[in-house]
Amino acid sequence: MSHVGVGEVFIIAGQSNSTNYGESRRQTRTRMISTFDGTSWRIADDPQPGVQDSSTKGSFIPAFGDALYEKLHVPVAVACVGAGSTSVRQWLPAHHTFATQPTMTKFVTATPDGKWQSTGQLFEGLLLRIRQFPPNGFRAILWHQGESDANQKEGHTVTGAEYVMMLKDLILATRHQAAWDIPWFIAQATYHSPDDVSSPNIRAAQARIAEEGFAFEGPDTDRLGREYREKNGTGVHFNEQGLEAHGKLWADKVAEWLNP
Repeated sequence: MSHVGVGEVFIIAGQSNSTNYGESRRQTRTRMISTFDGTSWRIADDPQPGVQDSSTKGSFIPAFGDALYEKLHVPVAVACVGAGSTSVRQWLPAHHTFATQPTMTKFVTATPDGKWQSTGQLFEGLLLRIRQFPPNGFRAILWHQGESDANQKEGHTVTGAEYVMMLKDLILATRHQAAWDIPWFIAQATYHSPDDVSSPNIRAAQARIAEEGFAFEGPDTDRLGREYREKNGTGVHFNEQGLEAHGKLWADKVAEWLNP
């Protein structure tokens, strides 16, 4: 691609529903959506490049970009650095310590006093992408995460207060390292299955961060129930209908912010 015209740029982070775990790959209808892998740009057909996991299926990004383009009439670009099955704990800067182990031990290490700390790998991956743009070189970070902190087994749970503290620490760290006040959008995302549709504890934490003016309110994707989910409605990831709806919900929130 010799030239890419860009009007709005976003970094996307979080866990599997921010990456390529959707049931089917999607393509952008408008062909006005680009995606960045850290080295080069291309049209944003799935799978999205640059993610910090091995996912290769579908994402909400083509639908998000198309819907936003149709609202704003400018090209849209994204850079996705999400990683599936990750807790907010695993996204913290290196050596950030917490009491409870995430269910997945990748990206964390045990400490001699029986606690846990982040390796910083995911944070550094996010920071690398941030630094590949100049200050104010993208509009916002879109954060879709929470399922791996919601309704976890005993010994792996964080409280709502802990989630607020850790996500605030992550946001502050990106702003400090980037040396500009990066806007963040925080989705309401805690759904697991038709038998586990939400976590009031984590939802309240996600909402609180926006209510306090620390970030902007993202979409409530918990409302996308079994008809929007994979495996005939029994899974946590989105089917084709869900990916389309997910993308449109994000576009609505971002467009409201850009054109209040």
